[in-house]
Amino acid sequence: MDFGVAADFLRHHQVLVLACTSALALVLLVVNALLTHRVRSLSRKALGVVDGETGRSLKQELGELTKGLSAASSGLEEALRRQEELKAQLDLCLQRVGFVRFNAFEDVGGEQSFALALLDANENGVVLSNLLSRVDSRAYAKAIGAGSSEHTLSEEEKEAVRKATRR
Repeated sequence: MDFGVAADFLRHHQVLVLACTSALALVLLVVNALLTHRVRSLSRKALGVVDGETGRSLKQELGELTKGLSAASSGLEEALRRQEELKAQLDLCLQRVGFVRFNAFEDVGGEQSFALALLDANENGVVLSNLLSRVDSRAYAKAIGAGSSEHTLSEEEKEAVRKATRR
């Protein structure tokens, strides 16, 4: 390449070359200012995430959140375990009741005699009977296991157990 030709061109077009160079420098200055502003904005946002309003680091915040989640998880496990214990206890509680009133003897009216079945969720419990006559009153208790009894049940006692077991 001939440097003489280039030097002649630059001498004749100095103003044009200077104007183009100045315009290019001005454009680069504006781009640099925009990029600097963008970097500062992103830096502020990043510092806001790291420092937060409390001045604590994101790592500290995440650590506390993890501890909180761990505690909540332990609490939930304990609550579920306790729920199972309570359910097992509840199955043994009185849950089903059957009641039948009747006249045990022909000479006594008003259905003053009764059979009362008291059962748990597994249909275990007792049937209580009270037979009232003009002369005396008799009470009976018969164990119930899985909805039936080893003892002979009267029709009224069977009906009370049926009502309690919803059969």
